[in-house]
Amino acid sequence: MAIKRVFPGDHPDFKVDTSGGAPRLAFCKRVCYWTSTDYQVTRALGEGGFGGVVETRHLTNGWTVAVKKPLPCAHEAAGVACCGCVDARTLREVAFLAACHRHRAIVELRALSLDPFARKLTVVMECVGPSLHDVLHQHRQGRPFPEADVRCIMEQLLGAAKHMHGLRIIHRDIKPGNILVGADGISNIKICDLGLAVSMLEPAPYGQHGTRRYMAPDKAGHEPSRAWIGHE
Repeated sequence: MAIKRVFPGDHPDFKVDTSGGAPRLAFCKRVCYWTSTDYQVTRALGEGGFGGVVETRHLTNGWTVAVKKPLPCAHEAAGVACCGCVDARTLREVAFLAACHRHRAIVELRALSLDPFARKLTVVMECVGPSLHDVLHQHRQGRPFPEADVRCIMEQLLGAAKHMHGLRIIHRDIKPGNILVGADGISNIKICDLGLAVSMLEPAPYGQHGTRRYMAPDKAGHEPSRAWIGHE
């Protein structure tokens, strides 16, 4: 079957098929298909609603990368045989990351990995740095950024959002915890965690997803956004 590619700047190691509507992974070079025995975990980086992220070092090439390991689905937690939904969710996120390839403010996909013991796929990404949430609350002790720094951060975030929207991809969970700060500081900001992303090529409805405190008021079940303008 011919692969319909609509994304500019295709990832060199991953191809994305959009012929069925939502992006899906159609091809992965073997060199970018790892197993968990290829790398060594060095430390935990964070944990979210769908899984944890660890920093690892590849045992052959020495790369330091971040690996996102998914949590078991409800069926597995209840002791029922794996239904495949976790791997499907992982492959979906990989497809979105591959589609966003080479945008400087979106975390870069490195590889797809298989844990031969848990029989689960994991996402391998570039290792960037702490989240914006941690920078604000741990490094700055809650002190706000100067206006010039906020402008620098927002310029990068809006550029990344514009890039995703141009690809008909909606992130749906942009928040400080899903924004990474590179080693050189706020001049290197990257959006991560596309686990809740949706393609506008998919049929509606899209449902309510995201972190409630960061949702638009109308999406959180309140009055339309215009009713909030000018209010605390």
